[in-house]
Amino acid sequence: MKTRLLKRLREEARMHYSPMFLREFALSLGWSYTQANKYIRTKQRIYILRRVAELKGKRK
Repeated sequence: MKTRLLKRLREEARMHYSPMFLREFALSLGWSYTQANKYIRTKQRIYILRRVAELKGKRK
């Protein structure tokens, strides 16, 4: 995958799933810090993979 594209998608993922707000929300629910971080990373990774699939679909 192109490096610039991956950087752009990571930045988009950070915008859509802001770690600060999601972490505060998860911690207020009683989750541990590691659980909150794992949840955020998972959501961001799913977003990036979905966007890559969308972009590949547009190209075909």
